[in-house]
Amino acid sequence: MAMKPNSILFMGTPSFAAVALHGLTSAGFNVIGVVCRPDEKSGRYRLLTSPETKIEAQKHKIPVFQPINKLELVETVKKLKPELIVVAAYGMIIPQEALDIPKYGVLNIHGSLLPKYRGASPITEAILNGDKETGITIMKMSLGMDEGAIVSTYKLPIDDTDTTTSLTEKMAELGAKAIVETIPGWISGELAEMPQDDSKATYCRKITKEDGHIDWSKSAAQIERIIRAYQPWPTAYTFVNGFRIKILNSVRIPASAGMKNETGKLTFINDHLYIGTGEGSLEILELQSEGKKPVSAKDFINGNKQLDNKVLN
Repeated sequence: MAMKPNSILFMGTPSFAAVALHGLTSAGFNVIGVVCRPDEKSGRYRLLTSPETKIEAQKHKIPVFQPINKLELVETVKKLKPELIVVAAYGMIIPQEALDIPKYGVLNIHGSLLPKYRGASPITEAILNGDKETGITIMKMSLGMDEGAIVSTYKLPIDDTDTTTSLTEKMAELGAKAIVETIPGWISGELAEMPQDDSKATYCRKITKEDGHIDWSKSAAQIERIIRAYQPWPTAYTFVNGFRIKILNSVRIPASAGMKNETGKLTFINDHLYIGTGEGSLEILELQSEGKKPVSAKDFINGNKQLDNKVLN
């Protein structure tokens, strides 16, 4: 019979974490509380919005806690006294005092094959670098940034059409499967923790809105990955005549195809839209002008014929 802790405190905030929470409750684990970041104003009308994990917790009538600082977080853990804490994209550094409370420690669901891509944006980073494989690591949490010992790993191929949106959805499902399967072995002692090889560690930083600004001197392969990696945020973008245009979908035209196009130059050919890069060209399939809805390349061309042969910046 699979061993289960008597009580789990779940810490996580976005949809990636909500999927793991759903997995735990569906598998019959006793989640005694959910800790997430405070509600935030979002969207065009700045409406107060609850984190996805809060919404998921409320479906199951699980108490929700939204501490505003580390002191309040520690007090919450002390009050609940869970046997195990599970963390997935919580968004706040957890103090050692809180990590020391649960009998079975703290397991973290991380979206990469550690020690590769420690940090805030491992899924996006894997797409940016053209990786063919990623995965989920369940690790024993420590104070260092994703430096804890590895408990289990689950691998996942990256499709060459994956965006951060689509890959995050796949990774969330895999993360839920991984934590549900890992906990019994961790509790029973069958799964041993394995220290990470720090010499192989790589890091990824927090993404900013400015990262989406396309540098057309990069290769078509690099830019195509940028376009996929920065969906849903910050979205890859460029400027023409001072107006921002978001590039939402593209395909590479390799340099070997013989198409010669000036770097950053828009070219319209038979309802197709091409942009020259530092190496090769891109065909743009979907884009969005500032203040307007996303459109196909054909529709964009029909409404912007004056932009043919313009150079983007």
